[in-house]
Amino acid sequence: MQLTKEEALELMNALQPHITGFSVTFQLEGKPGQEIICGGKVTKIVDMSQWGDENEQGWLIYVTLDDGAGEMLIVVPGLLWEEVDAEVGDVVIASGILFSLPKTCQFKSKADTDILVVRADDPLRLLVRTIRKLPKE
Repeated sequence: MQLTKEEALELMNALQPHITGFSVTFQLEGKPGQEIICGGKVTKIVDMSQWGDENEQGWLIYVTLDDGAGEMLIVVPGLLWEEVDAEVGDVVIASGILFSLPKTCQFKSKADTDILVVRADDPLRLLVRTIRKLPKE
């Protein structure tokens, strides 16, 4: 569901008063642990409760937001997601902290030495503390 140029500009104008930056800025200049407010149109939702125990309390929802400049993956606690009751196509504003998953692989060489390979290309994600729908105008 790609936004047209006009839709992207309209969305960016609607989001700008509510957010601290756009996805592309966070990916280029953001730091893990940084507090931010982002927003966008919900394009994908992956509910992890479908793959866990029915009685599990701490499930997560992975949500992709399109803010007109790019996409941002946000991670929302399941109970918080139920409260906001958002669906694909809704525009939401979320606040929280940026994080990335450290990816370090350790290999043994034939000479029995350790080789560490660090991947730093993993995009930043937002661990959500608060989320709300942006009211439709």
